[in-house]
Amino acid sequence: MGHRVTWAKFHADATLVDRGAIKLASVSRLRYSGDMAISLEKDATYDLLLSTSSSGLALAQTGCNLLLNGSVVATIQTHGALGKPITQKLCRIDITAGNYLLQFEATKPDMAIDWLEFRQVTD
Repeated sequence: MGHRVTWAKFHADATLVDRGAIKLASVSRLRYSGDMAISLEKDATYDLLLSTSSSGLALAQTGCNLLLNGSVVATIQTHGALGKPITQKLCRIDITAGNYLLQFEATKPDMAIDWLEFRQVTD
């Protein structure tokens, strides 16, 4: 029997209205353009992947936090990439059905987020 390791479990926010929320599928790649509402119809486990870039030089450091309903999911760090995209696997999370607010919080400037992918894990 396989052992499933997750980063954390996140719970929906009952106060968020799902009008305009993006409904997550088994694989959902979201283009990042600012805070966004997402919705999940049933409890699930997802791997999170991300494409980011930085216009800084190779030794430059940049970072941000990925937040779901105000709670930190992952801290994303990268080096300067002269604008070239870098894809990272962030973590595995359990999330309950409902509505979420997805945000990125800059900790060091100069990081551009291209997309965030939710990839459902099936046993």
